[in-house]
Amino acid sequence: MYLLNRQQLIRHAEDTTSNYLTIYNFLKKNLQHTSYYYRLGDTYEIVNSPDDKEIKKLTKLKPILTIEPNQYILVRSEEIFRLSDKLKAMVGSCGESVQNGLIINHSPFIDPLYDGYLEVGIKNVLNVSVHIKMLDIIGKLSFFDISDTYPIEIVPKSIQAEKFAIRSNYEYSDDGIKYPDEEDDSEIYKKKRWNR
Repeated sequence: MYLLNRQQLIRHAEDTTSNYLTIYNFLKKNLQHTSYYYRLGDTYEIVNSPDDKEIKKLTKLKPILTIEPNQYILVRSEEIFRLSDKLKAMVGSCGESVQNGLIINHSPFIDPLYDGYLEVGIKNVLNVSVHIKMLDIIGKLSFFDISDTYPIEIVPKSIQAEKFAIRSNYEYSDDGIKYPDEEDDSEIYKKKRWNR
């Protein structure tokens, strides 16, 4: 197992035909020596309680997400990540979010064969509102080549198989991302266990 460096990441991330690693909506300036800094996408969900969530969108005209004191928001990354069975990623926060009083809640790892946006929670721990803008950096990823480990097997009807099937519904082309039957993003979120 080894950590991918900047040159390796550039070679694969920019190549949308790569079967090793692809990052859609990749921004080269967000790539550091061994990490890629991912950005806030346009879709978020206000979580009032586990059963009370409201899906919203940021736009070019209204690109600011305001997080009130003690509020918890689920957000989606701008980038889509497609990992092969030879890669695993480690997820981290960025210093700016920490300095602004935001806790980024995420799984510590992205598993091999992941294919989709990152979905993370953001909590404002300050007693004042915090504003973040669409496409602001909210976290970072480091990628590890695990090709020296045993092959990844997805067990049919497992949770991992269900997640992989849902994530595989995205279609990629030169024209951008096409969702199943041109669905509204909120419908995709509901299908991804967001309103259960």
